[in-house]
Amino acid sequence: MLPDSIETGRLKLRVARPEDADALFALFNNWQVIKWLSAPEWPPTLERTRAFIEKCAVEGPDFEEHRVILLEGAPVGGIGWRNRPAGPNQSEAGPNIGFWLGEAHWGQGIMSEGAEGLVAALFAASPIPAIHSGVIAGNEASLRIQEKLGFEITGRGTIFSNPLQREMPLISTRVTRAGFATRKGGRSAPLRGGTGDPDTAIQT
Repeated sequence: MLPDSIETGRLKLRVARPEDADALFALFNNWQVIKWLSAPEWPPTLERTRAFIEKCAVEGPDFEEHRVILLEGAPVGGIGWRNRPAGPNQSEAGPNIGFWLGEAHWGQGIMSEGAEGLVAALFAASPIPAIHSGVIAGNEASLRIQEKLGFEITGRGTIFSNPLQREMPLISTRVTRAGFATRKGGRSAPLRGGTGDPDTAIQT
């Protein structure tokens, strides 16, 4: 189990609470943010935001956990993980991370720092061999975040996007414990694999 709060240089990743719903909704209610995610419905509502936080609390941290990213004490985005079985879009059972950031905070290295903190905490908390994620074609910034952390492509498929209401190309990714440890200070080689256009995206 992860600690209630994960602290990095500038950030605190704290377990989401019901009282966070208003601030998270204000950041999340933005097409430029939500269009890169597969699960949320568009448009989002405050009620669904509250329900999501409550669902994570009921299911518990052994299954799924969503954390608020705090910068100087204020919410700027969200990050989390869930345990998923092996399947078409994940090569083996294990934790799968996802993240999003309010548009006003893009381009400041916040998500790179937050994602690195979560990956490090997950590896420290258990002997898992790898952590999984995925990217939907089109979001170059999110792909670069995964590259910095040592993620590599493990496969290509599709996933249904609730915001877009259609299937979208999905690139499945994975970082091993060794790959994360040798990520060269956050500067790993670009993700490569398969064919087609450059692969860019955000986690589902």
